[in-house]
Amino acid sequence: MNLEKIAEHVKVFHDRCEEQRREIMARTEAQEKRAQEQKERTERTVKKFENTILHDLQAFFKEVAPLFSSPYLDIVLDTHLKRTQFVISDNDSIPAYAFLALAARPGEDADDTFTNARYLLFAVDTVEHSLDLLLKNDERVSLCKGGNEEDSSIMLKSYPLDNYNLDEIKAFINKYLLEELAYHQENFRVEVGSLRLEQ
Repeated sequence: MNLEKIAEHVKVFHDRCEEQRREIMARTEAQEKRAQEQKERTERTVKKFENTILHDLQAFFKEVAPLFSSPYLDIVLDTHLKRTQFVISDNDSIPAYAFLALAARPGEDADDTFTNARYLLFAVDTVEHSLDLLLKNDERVSLCKGGNEEDSSIMLKSYPLDNYNLDEIKAFINKYLLEELAYHQENFRVEVGSLRLEQ
């Protein structure tokens, strides 16, 4: 029996395994570092969105919301911080967002007000480092719970995150609200109990 030859093969095998282990560890460490850097970039982007765009949208919403103090209308500004009607489930691709929606409420107890709502989505794109303004659900199809990122979209405008135009955004919101009011004036019918006037 040649013990030296066996020992030599064991050493070669061991050294090869150690080399593979080091390579795997280095790759894992590099992936973890990239993931941590991406997480930190995303957190900075989310904070930037919250401190600038979202702050501006909330201030504008506070101005506009009192105009809709009718029991027949419901207006909402949902965000990634407060989700009441609209949800984005893919927080990796869209970590920060706001939904603006106006809907007519058929009855006093209606909890499905936004079921067929058209709505605006303000979404942060972390890859392009931009703010995307989209009109969602233009066909007014029935939505499961409010809306989400998979609903049909029309891109209205994309802004660099550092250089968005608030006046232009307000103009888009104004146009959206006027279009929704016109649509509901034409198509909405009040329900009392189970009764509703037909056109």
